[in-house]
Amino acid sequence: MKKKLIILMLLMMCGFTACSQTSGKTGDKADTEAEETEEDEDEESSSKKKDKKKDKEKEKSADYTKEFKELEGKWQIVSRKYYYGDFGDKLEDMEMSYYFYEDDYIDGYVEFYEEDGNWYADLSESQNEYYSENYHFPARVVKTPLYEECENQSWHVIVENPRKGEPVFEAAITGDNKLEMYSEYSDEGLEDGYSWKNADISIFYKEGSEELDHKEDLCYEKTVTVSNSEELIKAVDYNTKIILKPGSYDLTTDMGDLGNTHAYWDNGALCISDISYLKLEAEDGSEAEVTIDDPYSAVIRFFDCGRVVLDGVTVGHRVEPGTCGAPVLEMRSSYNMFVNNCHLYGCGSYGLEAYDCSSIYFNNTEIYECSYGIMFCNGCYYMEFNNCDMHDNSEYTMIELYDTHSVFFKECTFKNNTVSETYYNEGKFVHTDDDCNYVKFTDCDFKDNSYASFAGETVEIENCSFDDDVHPME
Repeated sequence: MKKKLIILMLLMMCGFTACSQTSGKTGDKADTEAEETEEDEDEESSSKKKDKKKDKEKEKSADYTKEFKELEGKWQIVSRKYYYGDFGDKLEDMEMSYYFYEDDYIDGYVEFYEEDGNWYADLSESQNEYYSENYHFPARVVKTPLYEECENQSWHVIVENPRKGEPVFEAAITGDNKLEMYSEYSDEGLEDGYSWKNADISIFYKEGSEELDHKEDLCYEKTVTVSNSEELIKAVDYNTKIILKPGSYDLTTDMGDLGNTHAYWDNGALCISDISYLKLEAEDGSEAEVTIDDPYSAVIRFFDCGRVVLDGVTVGHRVEPGTCGAPVLEMRSSYNMFVNNCHLYGCGSYGLEAYDCSSIYFNNTEIYECSYGIMFCNGCYYMEFNNCDMHDNSEYTMIELYDTHSVFFKECTFKNNTVSETYYNEGKFVHTDDDCNYVKFTDCDFKDNSYASFAGETVEIENCSFDDDVHPME
C-alpha cells in the first residue's frame, strides 16, 4: 500500500513538472513572437524612414537646372489678389479683392540666383505701410502644382528659412514671363462650427520683358472682342479689356436681362456698376459708336466703378438738337476714370455729369453739340482735362461746378460755345459755388465763344488766349 502511494505521488510530481515546463515553453514562445513583431514594426518604420530619406535625397539630387534657369533673374510685382471664402471653396467661388501696382502703391521684386552650385532667392515687397525683406534663402523645386487651380501643374519652387524650417514663399511660372506667388490660410471650424479660407496670389513679370513695357495694361487678365450691343453688355467684367469692332452699338432697344450683374440695359442706357479695371477700346483706331435714341437717358452710366478706361470710342444721342435732358456720360461714386481719344456729342444735356467722384481724366477728347453745356460736376475731387476740344455747345453755363475741388484744364481749346444771356448764373462761362476751390486753366485757347462773364475770382487763368464775344448783362 505504501509503495502504491509513493509511486502515485512521484507520478503527480512528474506531471506538475511537465506542465510547468510546457507553460514556460509557451510563455517563451509568446515572448519570442512579441519580440519578433516589435522587430518587424521597427524594421517597417525604419524602412519608411529610409524611403522618405531616399525620396528627399532623390529630390535633392534631381537635376532641376531647366526649372531654375527659367526662374533665374529678377521679377517685378504688378498686382495682388486676396480671396475670401469658406473652407474647401475653389478660388473661382470666393470673393476677391484686386490691387494694382499703380493705384494701390504695390512695389517689390523676387530674384533667383545660383551660388556655389546651390540656388537662392531674395524677396522684397511693400504695400501701403506693409514692408518686408528676405535675402539669401535656399530654393528647391518640387514636382507638384503650386495650388489646385494653378496653370502650371508640373512643378513649383519652395523658398525656405533654414533656421525656422518653414517656407518663406512658394511660387510657379504660369505663363510667358509670368510668375505667381501663392499662400493659403484656412480653418475647418471643427470646434466652433465656423469655417473659413483665405488665399492670396501675387503676380510678377520678368524684368526686361515686353509685358513690363506696357505695365499699365497688365491689370487686364482677359481680352474680349465684340461686334454688337448684346455682346458688349455680356463682356463687362473685372480686369477685362473689351475691343469694339467698327460699327454702331445702338442701345435703344430693350435687350432684357443678359445675366450680367455688373452691366445691364436701363431705359436706353448702358449701366455699368461695381466694377474695376475695365477698358472699352475701339479696334485699331476705327470708329465704334455707342448711341441711343432716348433724349432723357444718359448713353453710358457708371456707378461705384474704379479704373475704367474709354479709349477711341464715339458716344452720343441720335436725336434732334436741343431736345435732350440727359448727359452723354454719367459718373457716380467712381474713381480713376479715364476718357481718352473719345468723341462725346449731343444733344446730350452735358458731355459729362459727375457726382461724388474722384480722379477723373479726360485726354485728347472732344465734347461738342451738347444742349446745356460742357460739364456739370457736384461733390468731385481732382479732375484733369488735357488737350481736349470743346466746341459748339450751348445754352447754359458751359462748366458748372458745385463743391468740386482741384479741376485743371491744360492746353484745351474752347470754340463757338454759347452761354445764354438770361441764365441764372449771370451768363458765366464757368460757374463755381462757395464750396469750390482751385480751378485752373493753363495754356488754353478761347475763340468765338459767347458769354456775359468768364468766371468768378476763384478761377485761376494762366497763359490763356481769348478771342471771344463778351457781352455783359444789362
